[in-house]
Amino acid sequence: MTGMQPLSGRLQSSHPALSLGGVTNIPGGTGTAQPASSSNIQAVSRAFAVLEALNRRAWSTIGQLHQDTGLPKPTLVRMLHTLIQSGYAAKDPRQNGYCVTVRVQSLSCGFHGDPLVVEAARPGAIALTRDLHWPSGVAILDGDAVRIRFSTIYDSSNSPFHATLNMRLSLFSSALGMAYYAFCPESERRMLRKMVGDTEDALLKGREKGWLEWRVQRAREQGYAERDPGTEPRNSGTIAVPIMKGDRVAATIGLTFFRRGVQEDDTVRYVAALRRTALAIEHQMASFEAVGAS
Repeated sequence: MTGMQPLSGRLQSSHPALSLGGVTNIPGGTGTAQPASSSNIQAVSRAFAVLEALNRRAWSTIGQLHQDTGLPKPTLVRMLHTLIQSGYAAKDPRQNGYCVTVRVQSLSCGFHGDPLVVEAARPGAIALTRDLHWPSGVAILDGDAVRIRFSTIYDSSNSPFHATLNMRLSLFSSALGMAYYAFCPESERRMLRKMVGDTEDALLKGREKGWLEWRVQRAREQGYAERDPGTEPRNSGTIAVPIMKGDRVAATIGLTFFRRGVQEDDTVRYVAALRRTALAIEHQMASFEAVGAS
């Protein structure tokens, strides 16, 4: 999650007790707490420091949290265990770290939805790789590019890449980027076209006139985007589809594979699986939002 604002006010939970150093939530959500010692208050402050540190990255290791907060590693392990039990954090061995969960939305208005779509996409992306064997990735808009926020490379034995998490990709030449650019509203496309930097401008200057418009038209006609064949590494390819929220693109999800041995009928099958997965993610995202609003 990005942009989480300072936490203040009452700490309410549906759990009978949120043990963050002796402060217990009173049934009924009044936010009234029993008098706490200075050591208990310090424990609560430390727990919030851990939450804020978790909030700065997609995934954080114990070592990174130790550097961020200065807290001893055994203390961090205990606090993370409490946060996981309370539903505010999650641990994933594939990412070798911890992250905040959608439940953090109840603590701050700064929860803007990007981690929400990533969390909603995680089970579908993992299932996609389990079924098709190739690694999948979920990307969100990051200024004039897209950034991969979840990857199943660790779940695939056939990945063309060693690691892609947090990698920034071109809106124009990458499949994940074009799946965003081609399917976002036209007004947003015009804005993004003006925002791109020198790298993208140089890319366009090296292509034939009308190349970008052709890429957009082709993606919209096919219903999915492809990585530009002239983009390295050329021995692999990626196809991607948008994850929609109304008329805007919330994220994109793609599948990467070695070109050799992948036939046209395989691509058709991959696209169908990506579309089903994107639709399931959209439904899951709506479900999360409904829970957050209740």
